[in-house]
Amino acid sequence: GRAIEAEPHLRKAVELDPTDSDAQVGLGVALCSTGRCDEGVTNFRRAGQIDPGDPNVIRNLAEALASRGERREAAAAFRRAVELSPDNVFVLNQASWLLATAPEDDVRDGAAALAMAERAVSLTGRRDPTSLDSLAVAYAELGRFDAAQRAITEAIELAERLGQPSVAAEF
Repeated sequence: GRAIEAEPHLRKAVELDPTDSDAQVGLGVALCSTGRCDEGVTNFRRAGQIDPGDPNVIRNLAEALASRGERREAAAAFRRAVELSPDNVFVLNQASWLLATAPEDDVRDGAAALAMAERAVSLTGRRDPTSLDSLAVAYAELGRFDAAQRAITEAIELAERLGQPSVAAEF
């Protein structure tokens, strides 16, 4: 939570060992946290070259790319992160949301979004409002509006029961 203070230490760690994937990711996160995702993406890419099988590296890269509006590349990275970590609910939700809502036809993939959202909902036992929201968005992308309405209603009710009124209001 103290990215500005961490940055010089992370820069030094990367300088001392440029092959340290964790240091590269840490610096990328610090840079993105301070609004410098353009720089952070470079570190995530380096980390991906060092450890291409690390789902944390790929997830961070996907999030940074999505935040910069690079949805095609972000979608590919999220799909790879899901392959590497198929039970990571956060990754499933992020990937599902992007694939269901991207304005580009060649990025949007409602069927894949639905499969990922259904997996997240299953893994959480229908106890995660965000997963239910992802499910609703995926249903809507596929034109299944009754199912989307049921899922978002369930998400709102669950968020309220969990004492998350701001989440419920957002949905």
